Amino acid sequence: MSGVGTRPQRIVVVGKFHPDGFANHILDGFTDLGHSALAYEWGTSHAFTATSSRLRYRVSQMRTVIGSQLDALPSRRARAGARLGEVARAHGADLVVVTHDYLLPAQVAEVKRRSGAAVAMWFPDHIGGFGRAAFLNGAYDGLFFKDPFIVDVLRRDLDRPVHYLPEACNPRVHTPDGIAPAELEPYRCDITTAGNAHASRVAALEALVGFDVRVWGPQAPLWLDRSRIPGMLQERFVANREKAVAFLAAKIVINHLYPAEVWGLNARTFETAGIGAFQLVGRRPGLGQLFVDGEELVSFGNRDELLGLVRRYLADDAERLAVAARARARALREHTYGHRLALMLDTVGGAADGFPMPCVQCVIGERTA
Repeated sequence: MSGVGTRPQRIVVVGKFHPDGFANHILDGFTDLGHSALAYEWGTSHAFTATSSRLRYRVSQMRTVIGSQLDALPSRRARAGARLGEVARAHGADLVVVTHDYLLPAQVAEVKRRSGAAVAMWFPDHIGGFGRAAFLNGAYDGLFFKDPFIVDVLRRDLDRPVHYLPEACNPRVHTPDGIAPAELEPYRCDITTAGNAHASRVAALEALVGFDVRVWGPQAPLWLDRSRIPGMLQERFVANREKAVAFLAAKIVINHLYPAEVWGLNARTFETAGIGAFQLVGRRPGLGQLFVDGEELVSFGNRDELLGLVRRYLADDAERLAVAARARARALREHTYGHRLALMLDTVGGAADGFPMPCVQCVIGERTA
């Protein structure tokens, strides 16, 4: 099966297909590679919806929680596995790609039995999102993780087909193309980011109080103390083209990585690069394998270093633009979903072994030095 990443295949992508979602980008990536990719919405139809209305947001949250509990019923799970297997069989699927830990082991087996397809999972979360980690007991033909730390640990401890596959950008939407300068004006600020307003992000953003910062994302939790980062939270979800506009309108995109991102990077790293925006990102051991630090993005190791870099780059328009342009070129050359998915197919087919791992001994040396 050598070279299967370039041979047209029939693929079912299982996930939640919300705007700017992981499953949508994977579907686009397979389509761009010339494969026949079918979207399969997993679970309840009451998918979580980001909205600027606080009431609608809370109602959507409640419906999602209720739907998740219903989906967990054994009878519904059994039907879901059988249904997915039949959809994959009808599609003539060579591969079913699951975009989170949705399937229990029995469902993985049922999908394979009914369809004859290989089944792989690409986990988009950090190690803190493992939950029950049912994937460890499923008969997957490939388990792909964005953090090489996870891969290193699982390979050493378990006999599983575990591979490193960093996240990526989608050139269809993570792009500056077609954005007019006038569109940027309502989003202008010195520093921006996009994501959920969780405790870790709020604590990190406290260092930037006093700067012109806009944080785009869904409604913050009711318990959150917004006074710690006054004026930063826009409580408005931005996705796809609007995210590109928001990032391009800022001088700096700040990327505080979640503490559970141990060696790897988040999706925002690659999206920001693809958009062609300047980025300051938390330093991680696997970063140097993906981007040239200081030339394609700039990393920081602590609060004081971050503040120094913010002041430096806010005052240097030319260097910011040059770094951002190099990041975009690198992202398009090496870090699109097409690149990742071709490698996934080759890995499942036995012609590759995932993305090259960073030097583990070097990483351990950095941690213990």
